[in-house]
Amino acid sequence: MTDSVKIDISRLCDASKPAILEALNGTESDGSIIASGTPAQVKQAIEKILPEGYVVAESTEDPMLLAVLKEGDIEQLGLFLCGYCATVFHNEVERNLHQRVHYFGFG
Repeated sequence: MTDSVKIDISRLCDASKPAILEALNGTESDGSIIASGTPAQVKQAIEKILPEGYVVAESTEDPMLLAVLKEGDIEQLGLFLCGYCATVFHNEVERNLHQRVHYFGFG
């Protein structure tokens, strides 16, 4: 049995939705796409075809939920993205501490 991953595409531009739907061979329902595979596989497939300025964010509450967001939308939702590896944090302090690890060469 394969896992089903839900992708929130409500903040994605309309022109990009069909390409993602086709690439994932998924089904669309209420601003979301349901796709087969692991979250990591689905995230990687989406990232290959996303227009510049969009990112795939993972839910911290539901491992089977991803969201496609504009880079500016992330902080408005209370999520902060690492500029080096795209890891998502709950606040700016966590993100800054994490980014220092990259800066000083530990990660």
